[in-house]
Amino acid sequence: MDFIEQYRLLNEHVPKYKDVWDYVLSKNNLTLYEYSSEGYDMLAPVSQVLFRLHQTYQKKHFTIINYVWSMNTTKNKIEAFPNIEDLVRNILGPDQAQFTNQLYIITAARSTQIFELAKTHPNFNKDLSLALQIEKNHKIAVIVLPNEITVIFTNKQNISDMQTYYSIVPIVYPKEDLPTELIDSFLALYNKDYQKIYTNLNILFEDIDVSQIKLEILERDLTTLFRNTNKTEALENEINNLKRQLEDYYNEIARILSNIQYKEMQKLMILNTDSSEIIKTIISYLQNNKLVERFKVKDGRLNVTVRTPIYFADEEYLNKLFDTSRSYIHGYKSDTHKLLKEAFIDKKIKLIVKATLAINIAALGTYNGGRFNQFRDMIYTLSISAQETSFLDALPQPHLVHHNCFGANETHILKAAQNGDYIGVIAQGIAACQSINFGDQTVCTRFLNDITKNFPNTKFILDEETNEQITYSEWKQRRSNETN
Repeated sequence: MDFIEQYRLLNEHVPKYKDVWDYVLSKNNLTLYEYSSEGYDMLAPVSQVLFRLHQTYQKKHFTIINYVWSMNTTKNKIEAFPNIEDLVRNILGPDQAQFTNQLYIITAARSTQIFELAKTHPNFNKDLSLALQIEKNHKIAVIVLPNEITVIFTNKQNISDMQTYYSIVPIVYPKEDLPTELIDSFLALYNKDYQKIYTNLNILFEDIDVSQIKLEILERDLTTLFRNTNKTEALENEINNLKRQLEDYYNEIARILSNIQYKEMQKLMILNTDSSEIIKTIISYLQNNKLVERFKVKDGRLNVTVRTPIYFADEEYLNKLFDTSRSYIHGYKSDTHKLLKEAFIDKKIKLIVKATLAINIAALGTYNGGRFNQFRDMIYTLSISAQETSFLDALPQPHLVHHNCFGANETHILKAAQNGDYIGVIAQGIAACQSINFGDQTVCTRFLNDITKNFPNTKFILDEETNEQITYSEWKQRRSNETN
């Protein structure tokens, strides 16, 4: 039975249907949200009515989501997430977490694999799953997850049959005071017994007095109509808008006055500050820091070239990349895997990187505690073409040189700048050089290309045993010799 036919028969067999729907069920402030990845309507008129009635008693929002998985997508997801609950949450994404009472109908090409995977979940309902068989060789797997989430897996996408799936609603979303007629109507969907549903709806609608509701809505709408006719509401809105504008002006004036006071205070502090001591401290720090290769003032900025091993990497995440066959690391030869393992897991070697930081002393001195919009004015990394160093003994620091990204150190740099701590800013810039984030595929792919292709003559590998720096080719040759 198509949707139009259902509308016709509802109006024919349930006389109060249209009024109850227009004045009661459709006015329900609870959200009945339905979405299909294929773009079609998921609820036929009869199931719409039943869900609205169910919401009236449950007093909760309800969400129905239909997803269609392609064969390739399903296969890849099953391999990556062998736990059915993790698989569902990964495919649907975090946005659905805002809803309760969620019903997902997932059509998957590889339904046999999905069905077998589903049976391992502790909340798999075997009896319910096997009982709901639409036709031969067609099974649906029903799983109830935490947070009132129910998932139906099926291999057959059919809008008509999909209406029968809703017969599980009073079973998986039970409530003590649900009317028997409503429960029976949901279960009647399974057998497509619409005559029984019409009979039950007439019983459920008996006590609903629509006439009084009609009068209340008519009075409300007429009141609004007359108010608009007299233009009082429009004038009231204009008055409120003008008041809001006036409040915005007051706030802007207060902000400007506060900024003026702050700038005056900064000016006094600069006039009363002896910069010679600060300069001596900065020079002493740079001269005595073994990680600082060179420093000089250029174009109004203090350029500091840092050469350092990478000390900080997430070993657990790196091991996960090694163990995941589809991770980006597996696009490189096994020698590269061994190098990363020696550097960050076994700690037998160190990888040396380099970057030139450009620090705006003037911007640091006037920093007013803003956020990242001022960050690039205070400190940034020279691009690889502008670096004041050669890369014969170190690779470009991938985050800083290629992407000008200081990662988590940005927050510490801003904090140091707010405190007028020049040494702290420089130290945090150096610390940023010593980290790599293997979760950033774009950055790390560039880093692996630098290792394997772009810098063949660079001695960036520090052998901890011999304290000697060697190239990637020399390292591979040594490991080859050790194996033979």
